[in-house]
This record gives sequence, structure tokens and C-alpha cells, in this order.
Amino acid sequence: MSEAEILDEDRMVYARFGGDKEIRIPDGPLVNVGQVVCSAGPGEGFALLPWALFDYAGPLGLTPARAFVLTALMRHAWTFGGEVYPSMKLTARRLGISRTTLRNHITALCDAGLIKPVRGVPDGRVTYDVSSVYIALALAIITDPASAWSKLHGGPVDRRMAALAARDLGLHIPLRAFAEEEGEIRYFKDSS
Repeated sequence: MSEAEILDEDRMVYARFGGDKEIRIPDGPLVNVGQVVCSAGPGEGFALLPWALFDYAGPLGLTPARAFVLTALMRHAWTFGGEVYPSMKLTARRLGISRTTLRNHITALCDAGLIKPVRGVPDGRVTYDVSSVYIALALAIITDPASAWSKLHGGPVDRRMAALAARDLGLHIPLRAFAEEEGEIRYFKDSS
């Protein structure tokens, strides 16, 4: 879709999921994060969370538990670059896990660069920036040969080039390679 074809309403939606952030892929295209993230999913788009998160947790190296913790945090992010400051006690209770387990998952998400602690708030909670999740999703989508983005742009971006862009952005994600599709299920080769 060309810049001229993007409607104002679309721009507002893209902005929520990183539309102001662009990634320069070495020897490749300039990628608009919000546009790519919103182009993935059933019917394209998002619910409260981008559909892409559910489809690309595997290539990002997220375990089901970490993906679930990440969705619990992201449900509070109303803008790209917006900060979330969850109550650990309430979040752990909602997820059915202990606060220690929740902290361990959050630490792993921070170590991967998917979320970043920003600062504490007066009541003792830590604020997290979750905007890197959208960047990581965009990188996973553009390396998927079956994604709408790849079909529109003549093929996927080389995974190694996307991994270089990820590293330059402080992300420590595996960007696992896509294997051939079998039916509706995608199988991933662990290349990390």
C-alpha cells in the first residue's frame, strides 16, 4: 500500500502499534513497524493486542508462558512507546502464577530486549516500555515468506539482515527460520 493510499484512520491505528517507527534493513527496505504489525492476522489488524503476537511468538523465541505474560503487560499499552506499570500482585493473580514466577518471566523479557524497565512510580511499581515488542514483531513478519508483507513486497527479507537490524536496536531475539508450511500449521527450525 502506498503512502497516498493510507487513510487517516489507518494512520491512527498504525501509530498505536509503532507507525512512527521505521526500521532500516541493511541492504533492504525501510519498514514501517505499525503498518507491518497491523497487516498480519485474521482479516488484518488487531484486537487489543496485535494478532501478530499470537502468530509470531515462536519465531521470537517466546515460550507459551512468556508470551502469556507479555500479553498481560501489553494489554495496558495504549500507545506505541507508552509505558505500562502493572501491579505484580494483581497480574500474577490474573495469570495464576506466583509473583516470583512473574518476575522471572519479566526479567527474561527484559533480557531479550522485548520490554524495558523505565522507572519506578511512587507506589513502588516499575514502569515498562513495551514498544520493542512491535519492532520485534515487524522483523518476524517481514522474514516470513507466507506473510502478507512478503507477498506484497516480492518476498521476505533475509533473516540474517533482519537479525542485524534487531541487534542494532538492542533486541536479543532469535528470529527463528520458517520451515515449509504443512497445512495450516507452521513449523519452525530452531536456528538460535
